[in-house]
Amino acid sequence: MGLIAAGMLALGIITGSLTVPLIFVAGVAVFCSWGYWMRRRALEHHRHMSSALQNHG
Repeated sequence: MGLIAAGMLALGIITGSLTVPLIFVAGVAVFCSWGYWMRRRALEHHRHMSSALQNHG
């Protein structure tokens, strides 16, 4: 996704139209941040559940 965003930005610089590429790059950044946050949240949830199951038995 980063390569696509960089390519869009490069094309925008070459053509002189930066509106769509900048919006696309911002969207990719938000989407990647959301994905990282969801991954971290899921790992914390799994660790909590694992420790709860180990303490139960």
